[in-house]
Amino acid sequence: MNSIKDYIRYLKTAKIYYELEDDKLRKLTPFNFMFKRNKVFEKGYADNYYKVKKNVKYVHFYMTEMNGEIKASDNTNVMISERISSLNLFDKIVIRDGGVLNVAIYDKDFSHLFGMQVVNPSNVRLSGSRFKVIGDEVELRGEVRGVRDLVVKGKSLEIKDADINIRKAEINCENNTLTNVNGNIDTLLFSEGKKIEFKDTEIFSDKGKFEECNPPKFDKSLWLVSSKMIYNDVAYGDKTKGTVVDSTTNFNQDSVEMARARLSYSLSKLNEKVEEIEKKETKPLYKAIDERKEELAKWYAEQCITLEDGRVAVRTNFEKQKVKTLIKKED
Repeated sequence: MNSIKDYIRYLKTAKIYYELEDDKLRKLTPFNFMFKRNKVFEKGYADNYYKVKKNVKYVHFYMTEMNGEIKASDNTNVMISERISSLNLFDKIVIRDGGVLNVAIYDKDFSHLFGMQVVNPSNVRLSGSRFKVIGDEVELRGEVRGVRDLVVKGKSLEIKDADINIRKAEINCENNTLTNVNGNIDTLLFSEGKKIEFKDTEIFSDKGKFEECNPPKFDKSLWLVSSKMIYNDVAYGDKTKGTVVDSTTNFNQDSVEMARARLSYSLSKLNEKVEEIEKKETKPLYKAIDERKEELAKWYAEQCITLEDGRVAVRTNFEKQKVKTLIKKED
């Protein structure tokens, strides 16, 4: 709180709305929180840790300027409404588990900036500069500003009707769809994407990369990259002149670029497999062979010593016998 005015505003605005099994909407305020918090949260936890009770179907943290962790059960839907100016005041909000998570971010004047929905969120971390989202289905809508880094991992990602300005976005989802998205993503990385579609979208980037992805599809869309763009280890465009990626970019299986990508990717995977086999199978085999060779060499040396001792003994006995025979002849 920067001033008495901000504190008064907080007291008037901050709410935690919740619904129990009767579907009636109730609320906690800064004035009754200490008396009624046990209706919503489990007892015995720290002030910055909120474990939502299983009988709570819905909980909404509205402009609470919180700093801490929320943990919910699978049948609880969680909503966070917060201002970027407030988010910048602390390290992070952590949301673990829950049914559906909705996040609404506003600017300092309470104008809506950024909306996000996550189905089955397992680990979501929000701060003033970085959002890290792990969940099944992730959906982003509206302006995406005030967030420098965005990391999304899950089954699907949809970004729709969004004006976007992000320094770096790392996307690791099987299915990815960008519809009516415009703006800047300085560094955009897709990894392990089975489906990547751009629809009515224009994005500007300094760097772009696809790692272990199927060919992206561009429908009335383009992606301007100021340097070369990498697709499965193959460079498109020029490092200094950049490249334009759109529906005419040839990612199909018959293109020379795709053949190079496929060959490079296959060779890299083959090399990884060979190294893995060598590490797991060949090296232990070589080690066993070397140990056996050492055992055989030791056994051979021992046998040679035994044979040599035997040869010396036989020769000695032979010499003794020869001496006895000569003595008898002289007699």
